[in-house]
Amino acid sequence: MSHLPRAYCLLVGIVILSLLYCACGSRQKTEVSVPSASDEPLSPAPGAAEGTSPALQSSPAGDVPAAPAVQSAPLDPALAAVVNGAPITREVYEAQLAQARGQFLASPVSGAQGQQEAPSEETQALLAQLEAQVLQWMIDQLLIEQAAAEQGIAVSDDRVDRRVAAMRGSDASRFDQWLAASGMTLEELEHQVRLDILTAEIRDRITSQLTRRAPHFRVRHILLSEEARAQQVLQELRQGQNFIQAAREHSEDPFTRDAGGDLGFLPRGVMPPAFEEAAYALRPGEISDVVATQAGLHIIQLVEIDPDRPIEDTHWPAVQQRAFEDWLAQRRAQAVIQR
Repeated sequence: MSHLPRAYCLLVGIVILSLLYCACGSRQKTEVSVPSASDEPLSPAPGAAEGTSPALQSSPAGDVPAAPAVQSAPLDPALAAVVNGAPITREVYEAQLAQARGQFLASPVSGAQGQQEAPSEETQALLAQLEAQVLQWMIDQLLIEQAAAEQGIAVSDDRVDRRVAAMRGSDASRFDQWLAASGMTLEELEHQVRLDILTAEIRDRITSQLTRRAPHFRVRHILLSEEARAQQVLQELRQGQNFIQAAREHSEDPFTRDAGGDLGFLPRGVMPPAFEEAAYALRPGEISDVVATQAGLHIIQLVEIDPDRPIEDTHWPAVQQRAFEDWLAQRRAQAVIQR
């Protein structure tokens, strides 16, 4: 199965999947069958760590990025945003939004697939979120382009042409059909491929500074879906119930329930930020309050801390991705945005 270029995948993967998570509370992926442009190292899906409970992996939908600095001056109606003086035109934004909207409405969990009538109130609310998330994605892409320019990273036309040629392969007719079905021109595709390469270059520079050793925290958790039940289980734990026993009886995480909720030793970057913030504030043996993430409601117990432990291969992609996300969050915080 082939896939869209990475820059476009970020739009579908972060924006669309974010809405799908909100719509159904699951972690399903929406796959799009298209030619592949993957001749460069690609950044992994945010927080995807093999070997960690899927219900807990750090997710693009887990935490909404903090809003960057925003200028109060009126914005030209022809513009959707201005990022450090660089414009995002409303025309380009509307085109990206139309593509993302089409992807979302075509997905089964949107509730609108194949329907002729107006979308439900829930779907309309999700589409409203989509508008903001597409714009945020475009702002992030522009921030990456600006960082690449600052660091002297440039992508030659020849490099882009070779990537597109690899996508086209020997079946030019199929490629043209896919391009038309995707609603993109060849020029737009080439721009997305250029962003793909720039993002990979920036990410590689950031992650090359990381070390493969870091503090690790061994934690257990109980995952629940209802607030009242979570508070009841927490009260029982505060009154002395054994955490392992409580996890086996109550946890809704099938991957850790039988092991008493044990997630093993984890470095920062593997779990959702809210989970990590609560877990790493504990001392060994202590139990957290109820913590909400995209996966549900957690009660966390810190078991022990290893201050210097090798990061396992299964956790390394998530650690790298978190480093990139932290860098991007810093760029947002330093940016001057008008929208």
